[in-house]
Amino acid sequence: MSLLSRAVLPNLFLFLTRMLVLNLLVHPTYAVDTDVESRTPNAIAAEPITEAQKAALQTTSSHTFSFEDVYQINLNVDIAGDIECVATAADLISVTLEKETQATHTGHDLALRSYLDNITVTGTKDNGTLQLKVQLPGDDGTQAAPVPFSSIENLPATFQGQLRLKCTIKTPSDVSVKLQSKAGEVRLHGIRGNIEIKTETGDVHLNETLGNYNVSLTSGSIKGKI
Repeated sequence: MSLLSRAVLPNLFLFLTRMLVLNLLVHPTYAVDTDVESRTPNAIAAEPITEAQKAALQTTSSHTFSFEDVYQINLNVDIAGDIECVATAADLISVTLEKETQATHTGHDLALRSYLDNITVTGTKDNGTLQLKVQLPGDDGTQAAPVPFSSIENLPATFQGQLRLKCTIKTPSDVSVKLQSKAGEVRLHGIRGNIEIKTETGDVHLNETLGNYNVSLTSGSIKGKI
């Protein structure tokens, strides 16, 4: 064997050995990646849902009304929801409606979000009273496409009891309020006027309020400073 062969063969053997070791190290990682990418939709759907995937669907809408010639504000929320009435220095009445329900992570979420977007607050004035109403899609006899739910009777099955509202009213302090809630907390801050509150389930919080009080609770308590 020539001197050239004696010098080349050991180096060639060493090179091939290193390449074999590197290939063995890389191959298992490639196999794992291929397995992850080839999971079927059914296998992915069967995996546990993480906390991040349980995020709620939320939308918010705001409305403003003139305070001129308004001496009383009425609001009746017929479904579960919190009511907050806060005195401000502004000369307008602003109403913010927060709407929330549990996400299903299916194709139904698009329709659910559309339903939330179509929940609004309407207000009409009559003899010094601003009558506020939470308007659900279908309550006025019309149906906003593509929402497939026509009335509140459809909500328990569709939302599985997860629909939740919060209505925040900001108003000048010198006004009487008449608030009614089916289930939820009622909070008042800085209101100076006759206060009438009725709730089936929930606590009533009164903070720096002044006036005549008529509070009716089926299940709950009254808290705060008056």
